[in-house]
Amino acid sequence: MRRETLLVESNTLKREKWLLGVTWRSHANTAPIRPERFKFAPHSSRVKIRVTLLRNRRIPFLCVEVLNREAFGRITSVLRQIPGSSYLAKRKSWILPLNQRTMAELLPLGYRGRYEKLELLRREMSIRKYSASTMRSYLALNRNFLIYAGVPHPEIRDRHVQMFLDYMSSVRSARAATLNLAISAIQFHFSLLRGTRAPFHLRRPTKDKRLPFVLSTGEVSKILAAPKNLKHRTLLAVIYSAGLRVSEAARLRKEDVDFERSLIYIRRAKGRKDRYTILSNRAGILIAEYLQTIATDPLSSRCPYLFAGREDRTPVAVRTVEKIFEMALRDSGVERHASVHDLRHAFATHLLEQGTDLRYIQKLLGHASSRTTEIYTHVSRASLTRIQSPLDAI
Repeated sequence: MRRETLLVESNTLKREKWLLGVTWRSHANTAPIRPERFKFAPHSSRVKIRVTLLRNRRIPFLCVEVLNREAFGRITSVLRQIPGSSYLAKRKSWILPLNQRTMAELLPLGYRGRYEKLELLRREMSIRKYSASTMRSYLALNRNFLIYAGVPHPEIRDRHVQMFLDYMSSVRSARAATLNLAISAIQFHFSLLRGTRAPFHLRRPTKDKRLPFVLSTGEVSKILAAPKNLKHRTLLAVIYSAGLRVSEAARLRKEDVDFERSLIYIRRAKGRKDRYTILSNRAGILIAEYLQTIATDPLSSRCPYLFAGREDRTPVAVRTVEKIFEMALRDSGVERHASVHDLRHAFATHLLEQGTDLRYIQKLLGHASSRTTEIYTHVSRASLTRIQSPLDAI
């Protein structure tokens, strides 16, 4: 079971403990903790809440007391909508389950003025046609930063951003890519608020030079043959044979598969770019067999996507594809820590080892720069196998 993580940071503002964030995960076998009290003093002086973290039979929950009666009605209207909430009249407090939904409703209380600025960020990203994942990341990082800073927008300076980045690096063990993403998100948000291109003077961390993990052809063969379900077997075969990203495979439509030309049309891939990639003969046979099987299923037959999800006319979820690969990896007996994206890495590396030109691989993968594709030259066996170790020459 996963362990519970309680993240509580202290802030010197007003010399009080501030409840800045709680990350909750299911867990078991942890020692009982004593009740801890945190005074949650939002930016607005009209709203004051005392939050008590308690545990009953190893189940954590929150006890929320309203300290000023004039804000009671406003807070009650918010807390009443949280699933699992209950009001204790004798204690004049609310009992809430400790989960992310509760914290999402609880933390913004009193911060409405600051959070209205995030609507400007969301609207600007929507106009610029940012991807949904980028919008979620930018909004979450800016929301966490505002909670951590604990001061209004005009008072935020470089030191607040530096402290937040130090917290992410030292406490949350964030990688360099995550820190760079946080800097970009905060800079973009405050450039909208202040009308300047670079409102903060920050140094970006050096990127990690990580090499992709590559499965061998034998390991890929075992993984692709492991699923008993035809849909799962076809899905993994399409990802490897065409070098697709997991989101591209999930959103693949039936009309995008061109059997006559042995091509697959990828719509609106990363960067909103369309491209063509190859359709192997074995993958084409599996797709044809799969389409013939689902022809009698009303839910899958009327779905425009090749791999239908649980809801009507929706694609399979990305997390479902990841789970399918995890089960196939376990059933195949391949003892490697791999993810479904490693099938894409294996596709590029195996093509390079077969002598395929790097420019063609770049087009098939949809890379905008050839430097991104060149990383596969560092993991290819084609050039390394010609080198003899000096130990073998003795």
